[in-house]
Formats: sequence, structure tokens, C-alpha cells
Amino acid sequence: MLEIGINTNCNAGDTFFEICDNIKSAGFKSVMVAFLPNMADEQLAYACKLGFDIPYIHLDYTLINNL
Repeated sequence: MLEIGINTNCNAGDTFFEICDNIKSAGFKSVMVAFLPNMADEQLAYACKLGFDIPYIHLDYTLINNL
């Protein structure tokens, strides 16, 4: 089944957390998370808490070695 998702860089709020809340309110179930430097763990935890399916994660180049 095809699931339509959205990127967290969609400018649907002022903070990552507000954006996630707005994406959830809009009915999306799948997101591509684009992490901000030094906030990856906190952002991933919040997106998971909201129950999003996260098929893709975009890492900042400073996080590339964290793989």
C-alpha cells in the first residue's frame, strides 16, 4: 500500500516540534525527518512518540559518522 508522507522541512511551524504536531494534525502518518545539528536524538524521540512511520532520515553532514 502506498503511504503519502511529508518532509519535516515543510515549514509548517516555527520549531521541529511544532512542525511535527502540525503534520500529525494534518493527518500524515509518514515523515522524512531532516535533523537539525545536535538535536537528532531529541527529534527522533519526539517523532516516534507521535507514532510516525519514518522511512527516511536526512542527516546533517556533521552527523554522518553517527551511522
